[in-house]
Amino acid sequence: MNNSLHTKFNFLLSTPIFSSLPSEELKKIALVAEEQALAAGETLFKQGDVGNSLYIIMSGQVKVFRTSDDGIETVLAHQGPGCSIGEMALLTGDLRSASVQATEDSTMIAIGKQDFERLLADNPYLAQVFIKIIAEYVRKADLRIEQGTSQELALREFLSQQRQRPEAKLIGKSRNIVALNRVIEEVAAVDNPTLIVGEVGTEHSMVAQLIHEKSHRKEQALLIVDCATIPTLIPSSQSQESEEKSFLMEISQDSAIFGHESSVFSFAKSRRIGYLEVAHSGTLVLENVDKLQRSLQAKLAAYLRDGNFYRWGGSDMIRADVRMLATSSIDLAQAVEQGRFDKDLYEQLSGQSVSIPPLRGRKKDLSALVGHFILKYNQESQKEVKGVTPEAMNLIMSYDWPGNVEELESVIRRGVHISEDEMLTPQEIFIGLQPLEGEKRFNLFRFERFQQIFESQLFPRLLQIGTVVFFGLVLLLGLLGPQNPTSNIALILTWAIWWPVLVLSFLFAARFWCGICPIAAIAEWINHLCNLGFKAPSFLRKYGIYFNLAGFALIIWEEQATEMNAQPRATSFLLLGILTAAIVTGLLFERRAWCRYLCPLGGMASTFATTSIIEFRGNLDVCNNECSTHACFVGTDTVKGCPMYQGAFSLQSNEYCILCGNCIKNCEKQSPRINLRPPAIELAAKTEQLRAKAFSSRLGLALFVPLLIGSLFAREFKEMAIYERIEQILDTDALTPLVTLVVFSLMMFGVLWAGGIAAIRRPGQSIDRFCWLALAFIPLTFAGELAHQLARLLLWAGQLIPTLGRQIDFDHLQRFGIQATPAMVYLLQIMIILFGAIITLIVGKQTIANYINGQRTFPLWVLRMLVLVLSITYLILFSQGA
Repeated sequence: MNNSLHTKFNFLLSTPIFSSLPSEELKKIALVAEEQALAAGETLFKQGDVGNSLYIIMSGQVKVFRTSDDGIETVLAHQGPGCSIGEMALLTGDLRSASVQATEDSTMIAIGKQDFERLLADNPYLAQVFIKIIAEYVRKADLRIEQGTSQELALREFLSQQRQRPEAKLIGKSRNIVALNRVIEEVAAVDNPTLIVGEVGTEHSMVAQLIHEKSHRKEQALLIVDCATIPTLIPSSQSQESEEKSFLMEISQDSAIFGHESSVFSFAKSRRIGYLEVAHSGTLVLENVDKLQRSLQAKLAAYLRDGNFYRWGGSDMIRADVRMLATSSIDLAQAVEQGRFDKDLYEQLSGQSVSIPPLRGRKKDLSALVGHFILKYNQESQKEVKGVTPEAMNLIMSYDWPGNVEELESVIRRGVHISEDEMLTPQEIFIGLQPLEGEKRFNLFRFERFQQIFESQLFPRLLQIGTVVFFGLVLLLGLLGPQNPTSNIALILTWAIWWPVLVLSFLFAARFWCGICPIAAIAEWINHLCNLGFKAPSFLRKYGIYFNLAGFALIIWEEQATEMNAQPRATSFLLLGILTAAIVTGLLFERRAWCRYLCPLGGMASTFATTSIIEFRGNLDVCNNECSTHACFVGTDTVKGCPMYQGAFSLQSNEYCILCGNCIKNCEKQSPRINLRPPAIELAAKTEQLRAKAFSSRLGLALFVPLLIGSLFAREFKEMAIYERIEQILDTDALTPLVTLVVFSLMMFGVLWAGGIAAIRRPGQSIDRFCWLALAFIPLTFAGELAHQLARLLLWAGQLIPTLGRQIDFDHLQRFGIQATPAMVYLLQIMIILFGAIITLIVGKQTIANYINGQRTFPLWVLRMLVLVLSITYLILFSQGA
């Protein structure tokens, strides 16, 4: 035996792992083992590498560490002479879950994968030795199962070697929590299988961890496996039949829990030890046990009954002493009755159970939970948030938290990360966020070129420059050009093109115009040069929608009272007034406070954008689980955060997204997407966000509906003969438009109020019912405004070139005028109103159903009658111009 072989032999003989092997076996290992030197700072292998060798340290020291997606390095352990490294990947067939780097000059011997498998086959008891080593790692570091291999597409693999599990503690002192802690103590003392039930987000894992820590197995391994995310052994494809996918999931779950023998699968050559063997003498938690395939449920029931099992493809019976805890968020008893869950397994698990109360049933604990999460995420983000404002706490208390503690934690985590103050305000509390549901959306970012437009640093700057030039031209022509309305194109550009195209853009591009609005762009550019940086005051955030209402009503009244659409200079003064207000607001406050809270057209834009066929949304799974910077909200060094005080994570509606592209540029996770969708689908969506809105905001948005309808009635009513008689009675040009606007708006408010009471028979405030019915009428309200503006576009915009000819004294341009016939315009108006009525009926039915939440039926005829009456009224008014 040469010196090197002798050295390796003696070293192996001195290690606890191999010391009990026969000398001949040790010699075989020494022959195939390779000695490897590692300089200080040199990496042995990296996280994500293929596990192809077992290493035993002969001299020196190494550190085992893991790097998170955002680059944070966590040291898991320091290992010295005699320690083994890499056995986890060889036993499971997974990729390396951590990196290993020498902290000083080190020497080790490496045993290749094939030699390692032969070693285990010849010496079966060594598998148990390595399992005990893994269990010891788990006990010492108290590590929780964490993210899986990149090869398995981010689905969780659960071999507890990654991140330290937080201390198990249920926060709160309510009667429900006191009772729950008492039950946990009782259950922990009895070593039987236990079923933990509760709604989604009710800390199933925390309760399971507490049971383990209070049991006699607390010194042994605790493995937590989510049955819903056990990765498949081979990737499935969309083309696979459901039975094929089910079978693939079955063998994947079987392999993960019970293990499989080598070469039993063509796609998994090496043997895999299942979680039951890894958790021997400890506790195995199966989260979402209802997600197991039925055959696996039966096999698990047999194990719980006998304590024995077989690996897939194996003939040797294996015994494992494991305390089994299972969690579920569904009614398993009902699932058994429906044939969706194994009766035997249910009986095995439900003999001892723990029921976790929902958060809405223990709101006394909300304050303590909020404080706990603030402290937790202060440390993570190095912030010094001290608490929440009373307004924010009222918002938290008024919400029912269907996602329970996990949803609350996500909301507070995000609030702490984006906060710049000592207290969290309602502005940082985004609640009621729900993932997009259904298949009625198409992600336009599938077209790479389309996404590249929004990622470009030139977007939306170039478009803003174009609209600013257009705006400047309109101002100059209105102020300095001829004041004869038939000889100044400023009026046509403003009232016959700009305004109608703006309304039409809400359908096809949501609030995209607001992103390139010249007024907002000028104010924003000045804001970059000089800004006092004040935060929008709380009264503005709370009641800004009412400023929108008042401003919009003022513009409608001014247009009618002064006949502004026939006065170029008055039109320019209106635009200058809005620009001045936007600039002053931009100088005082951060971001686009004007656009969000004050712009007279902003409220109309927010309302009508909900009917759009496109939407900008974030992938909530990515935002909640992978994002820690919230750069879409706070911004980066190169691109500012959302100008509308939003983030990709918070967008559940088109109300406040102006499609500026900042989210897209700032998000490294590519969470944002622009979807094509059916019109107004967000109004019918079953979402908690509307319920989560502050009452003042919800009411303000709903009040825009009667105001918009009333303003349209007032504008169309002016063309009727009766309007002149009313004007003669009131004996003033300014008062009549105000009276008609107020009367028609109040009339529509009363109709919708009464309709809400009649259509929505559910206990609650009548004003709340008005809000929900008013939102259902947004599509028909938009259809009315679009039909009105369409008449201006088709009857007036075609005179742009002849008007320009008169303005510059060039008569040859008179021949280029075009104009649609009134009959054609009216036909188009009928089609638009009909379309709006249909969408309103569809949306209204679903919206009301969502509001009453299945508590009782509602008279659909009320909704149909209101839609019919409003549609006929629109058509009667429009017929005056036909």
